[in-house]
Amino acid sequence: MLKAAVLVIGFSISILLLFVPSTIAEDTSQNILYVGGSGEGNYSSIQQAINDAQPSDTLWVFNGTYEETLLIDKPLILHGENKTTTIIDAQHQDNVIKLTRDQVTITGFTLQNSKHEFPYAGVGVYSQGNMVVDNIMIDNYYGMVLIDPASRNLIEQNHMADNKQCGIYFSGATKNILRDNSIHNQPFNGFGLYDFSDHNQMYNNTLSANELNGINIRDSYNNTVYNNTFIDNTYGVHMPPPMFQNILGENTYNNNEVNLDEEAPSFMPSLVASVILTLFGFVIIRKKA
Repeated sequence: MLKAAVLVIGFSISILLLFVPSTIAEDTSQNILYVGGSGEGNYSSIQQAINDAQPSDTLWVFNGTYEETLLIDKPLILHGENKTTTIIDAQHQDNVIKLTRDQVTITGFTLQNSKHEFPYAGVGVYSQGNMVVDNIMIDNYYGMVLIDPASRNLIEQNHMADNKQCGIYFSGATKNILRDNSIHNQPFNGFGLYDFSDHNQMYNNTLSANELNGINIRDSYNNTVYNNTFIDNTYGVHMPPPMFQNILGENTYNNNEVNLDEEAPSFMPSLVASVILTLFGFVIIRKKA
């Protein structure tokens, strides 16, 4: 009986020991690269740290203004010390940050002064499964762009203001989640969805003082606009016809010139044009006969 108990305990300890090295290895494999600050070995350039980083590394960026443009082409976590004082300034040269690979996290920055041409932005997303959380985007051409194949990205708790076009421009971008963002004072749209940007979810956002639409949906299907607040826009929401099956619910409208602008179905004009063309053809045939 005692012998059996000892064997069981010994076997259990052996199993636990098998897991100890792997656990330690996982902990020690995590790598943090530091940018700015005064620590020994800290980088002065964020892009140089990105170039040297391994996939899944964390880059911790200390307060300061970094005059550079970033291309992130591997899964990384880019973390600023304080979103109001950790500033990346593109000096109108390019995107402030461009994401070309999946699974990147960006949080804690002010991103400003992208190139003032289409499609440059504070963050240009051309990949999937990224998280852009708790940043400020000002004085860019677009605050953000989500361009095909941008999909399944989380855009959360960002503040965008005084960019030159839309807060966020979508082109062929699908299944993204945008929540708890504040989009203010854009000369066109807060969010602009174009080119079959389908199945996106937009909720708990505040869109205010945008000169055209809070949210503008064009040629895009099955998007959900839920529990957002629209204040002082010309149009709160512009929607395509019902056949596009976009969903609105529980939104709050305050002092917009028009709260909801929904396009009428286009089949009636097409039907009228078809009838006119048919009659015209019939008349021509009769004359020739």
